[in-house]
Amino acid sequence: MNNMEKLAVLLPHWIEHNKNHEDEFNKWLAIIKSNGEDEIASLLEKAVLSLHEIDSVLSQIANKTGTIPGKFSKDHTHHH
Repeated sequence: MNNMEKLAVLLPHWIEHNKNHEDEFNKWLAIIKSNGEDEIASLLEKAVLSLHEIDSVLSQIANKTGTIPGKFSKDHTHHH
């Protein structure tokens, strides 16, 4: 497998991985907002916006490489 083929496998995973982080950040954003922690909520909102920017760039790369986002092995698991 050459490097472009490897990248084509990695890109959908990275995009999906970021989506999972975004979902978690938004969950915590709601919790933190309900606690009245406006400064921290604002920072979490910035983190979500940063993930959107990353997703945009990764999607541009996927388009240029002909990769279809969201298509990776269902057997793949990733744990933190």
